[in-house]
Amino acid sequence: MHIQALRKLRRPSMAFSAVLLSTLMLSTFAMPSHATEEPEYQVVRELEGIEVRQYAGYTVAQVIVAGSASAAGNQAFPILVGYIFGKNKGE
Repeated sequence: MHIQALRKLRRPSMAFSAVLLSTLMLSTFAMPSHATEEPEYQVVRELEGIEVRQYAGYTVAQVIVAGSASAAGNQAFPILVGYIFGKNKGE
């Protein structure tokens, strides 16, 4: 009876150990970033807790469509994709 009780206790502790080891391994290794690249800037002035920045010029593609956010996104996405992939030449 004593041996069976020890076996039952050992199984959950092994599972806990496996989860703990996996968590430690994942937090130790660097995860790739999927962040959006931030444009270059210069700090012009520092105030209490904020920075005033000067950004270099950059190009933005924008489409304005009517409708809810979801509907507008569905309408605007193919237009922007077309622009990015070459449908940006005047007709």
